[in-house]
Amino acid sequence: MPPDSVYLEEIVPHLDRVTVPQIANATGLSSGYASMIRRGIKIPHPRHWKALKELIESPATTGSVTGLGYDPHHETTRMEF
Repeated sequence: MPPDSVYLEEIVPHLDRVTVPQIANATGLSSGYASMIRRGIKIPHPRHWKALKELIESPATTGSVTGLGYDPHHETTRMEF
């Protein structure tokens, strides 16, 4: 079993980027337990760490506008009024 320090150093500092429903969906855990994970009250079983790491590293949660598929210079993404 990996040491909790891996979780505490590599995952916890980034959980503020994701929502409780995202954590629950990624891990299959309840939203109540996901909320406790996000607030740092609970440390999930190591089997969930990979899913959480993938979640916090996904382009949709890194704050990257381009990761969301939006390109302000692309013809089809601009709205004309």
